[in-house]
Amino acid sequence: PWLEQALPPLAAFEAPMGVWAVLGNHDQAEWTARVMARQKRPTLLVNQVVEAGPFTLVGLESMVPSATARRVLAGVPTGRPLLLLV
Repeated sequence: PWLEQALPPLAAFEAPMGVWAVLGNHDQAEWTARVMARQKRPTLLVNQVVEAGPFTLVGLESMVPSATARRVLAGVPTGRPLLLLV
């Protein structure tokens, strides 16, 4: 229930290139993603690459090296500033 209470103020954030979030080290991917899907903002990035203005954003679920992280990072375009969110 605390997450559902915390999200409305975050949903009010506005930014020219979007409002983005990644999971914290104590978040559970399944229920957090479900709750956040009900919100317009922030956009949750879980092992995803997106272009936001001149930047490439990468949202990883963990800092621990894994096949998933390698696959996601292999899809990052070159020649653009990169922001890695973990």
